[in-house]
Amino acid sequence: MSTFTKYLTEAAKSYDYKIKVAGDIDKDFATAYISELDFSKIEPKKMIRLMGAFNVEIIKKIKDSMTVKIINDDLNYARKKKIPLIHWVGKKHVNVEVRKNNGATEIGYGEIGLKKVDINSLIQFERYGFVKIDNKDATLITYFVHK
Repeated sequence: MSTFTKYLTEAAKSYDYKIKVAGDIDKDFATAYISELDFSKIEPKKMIRLMGAFNVEIIKKIKDSMTVKIINDDLNYARKKKIPLIHWVGKKHVNVEVRKNNGATEIGYGEIGLKKVDINSLIQFERYGFVKIDNKDATLITYFVHK
């Protein structure tokens, strides 16, 4: 079993927040989950754009989390500076399981709005592919359809 995702809003002021990749949610964190692949590419003193939210500067990166400083919420600023866009899931999220035709199962986190999607709906997981919703119990069960 592998993971496909292990994935904050205020603009005018700068605050330090932590972004975690995986593990227990600590109440002292303002938490956003990002993929392991994205996390591996991020370096201190660089900036990223949390999609749909804001631009942050990486202050410190340790084993499975990083401290960031909010710079602004200006998408045009991110585009002009060519800041990488990072998909993220907040502290409130759903657990997701994707079952594939070859018997493989991948687990991760999804946006909380997935709880409202009807069973049998075909949806797109950004940067992953299309899945069909099968079950919405404690874990959202989906079946991979195609990229």
